[in-house]
Amino acid sequence: MTAKNIKKFFTAFVCAALVACTAVVCSAAGSKIQIEKLDNMTIQLPDNMLGITRDSKSTDKYFSVFGLDYDKTMSDFKSSDIFMQAMDNQATTTVTVTMTRNGDSEGIKNYKLLSDEKLYEVRESFISQEEYISCTPDQAQDLVWLMFDLNVESGSDRIKTYQANTVYDGMSINITIQHNGGDVTSADYQTLKSILSTVTFNAKADPESDFTKYVYIGIVAWTSRSMYTLGQTCSWSEDKKEKQKEQKRKNFA
Repeated sequence: MTAKNIKKFFTAFVCAALVACTAVVCSAAGSKIQIEKLDNMTIQLPDNMLGITRDSKSTDKYFSVFGLDYDKTMSDFKSSDIFMQAMDNQATTTVTVTMTRNGDSEGIKNYKLLSDEKLYEVRESFISQEEYISCTPDQAQDLVWLMFDLNVESGSDRIKTYQANTVYDGMSINITIQHNGGDVTSADYQTLKSILSTVTFNAKADPESDFTKYVYIGIVAWTSRSMYTLGQTCSWSEDKKEKQKEQKRKNFA
C-alpha cells in the first residue's frame, strides 16, 4: 500500500470512526432519566418515549416536539407534585412520576420494611377511595409496589388508568400510565411493569456510557496516530527510494 493510499485510508478511517463515535454517544443517551430530587431516582423509558424532569431546560426537544409551553409545564409540575413526565412519539400515552411526603409516608419509611399485614392495611386505605378499583402487590428490583387500576377524570369523562405506588425513604411515589382521552390496555400494564423493573434510587451518575464513549475515542485516537505514523514512515521510505534511484541515474550518467 503506497503512502498516498495509506493517507486516503487514514482519512476515510477517521471520518468513519468519528461518525461511528457520534452514533455511540447518541445511542448511549437512550431514554434513561435521573431525577435528582427523588434520591437520584433513575427510570428507563421505552424507546419511543421522550421525557422531562423539573431540571429540564426550555430548549429540550420535548417542548418543541409536543408543542408545549415551558413555563406552564413547569408550573403544572410544581402544582401537581410532578417530577417526571414522558409521552410517546404519537402523544397518545403519558407516563408520569409524582411524589408527596407527609406524616404517613414518613412513618412507613419504606414498603419493603412492612409486614404483609401492614402492607394490606395500606392497600385497603387506597381501595376505600372511590377512584381506586383494584390493587395487586408486586416487587421489582429491590422495591415493593402496589399496582392499582383506577378511574380518573379526563375532561367530562372518567378513564381507566394504571398506577404503581411505593414508599421509599419517606416519599410516596406514584408512576402512572394513561392514554390521552381513552382507557389503558393490558399492553400498557406490561409497559408499566417493564418501567418499574428499571427503577433504582441513590444512583450515581452512570459511568458506563461515558466510559464506553471515551474508550472508543481513545481507540480511535490511538489508531489514528498509528495510521498517521505508518503513513509518514511509508512516505519517508518512498522518498528515500526515489533519492536512491536519482543518485544511481546520476552515477550512471
